[in-house]
Amino acid sequence: MFLTFHASILKWFHPNDPDLFPSHEHTQPGPIVTAKGVEEYTIKKIINECQHGHGLQYLVHWKGFGLSNDLWLPWQEVEDCEALDDWLAHMV
Repeated sequence: MFLTFHASILKWFHPNDPDLFPSHEHTQPGPIVTAKGVEEYTIKKIINECQHGHGLQYLVHWKGFGLSNDLWLPWQEVEDCEALDDWLAHMV
């Protein structure tokens, strides 16, 4: 049995206006500061990959951030990342 619903009950998404509803804003986590004072953010997962020049780039989704903050990073920046290991395991 499949759950269904009528399309007439769908509504358009309206992003929050922080001036009108500041309490509805989602907080984003701050960076992890290493012992050397370097700021690091956590990659939740890798979404896509593409060939760029002579190397690969990966589209990363950051933990605690929305899709608008996804970023393409060269493989050198994610080579020691657990998210890359997961991505490569699913590509096989």
